[in-house]
Amino acid sequence: MLRSKKEKERKRNKIEVISPFLVILTICIVMALPGVHAVTENDEVYLLDLPQKFADAFNIPLFPAQIFTTGIIMMIFMLPIAIWSKTVVPPLFVGFVVMGLCVALTWLPVWFLVISAMVVALMFAGGMRNWLSGTSET
Repeated sequence: MLRSKKEKERKRNKIEVISPFLVILTICIVMALPGVHAVTENDEVYLLDLPQKFADAFNIPLFPAQIFTTGIIMMIFMLPIAIWSKTVVPPLFVGFVVMGLCVALTWLPVWFLVISAMVVALMFAGGMRNWLSGTSET
């Protein structure tokens, strides 16, 4: 079912309203990062220790702190691209690059990146199968 021009215009206007809110929310989350560094005075903080500092500050296990830290970094890089991108491919590409960086920084286990890649591949495989067979949803 094809959408009318008015429906498309309404959807685009809704996205334009939500986009500044998401940018402001991301900035607020990023501004909370220096507070984690100040958990203890006279303590040096290295970039590799940031998830551990989150875990100590919020009194949570290390794995959720790693996911949280990776999510913040992914949001910083992916949000602007997702807002202005017409397709889903550029944000996915940037997301996997950022996840690879987080794996290299030991913020994220390797299996998390592999599982995410498999889920995305399966999502695209279903879409590709429908496109090749001509049974695309309209």
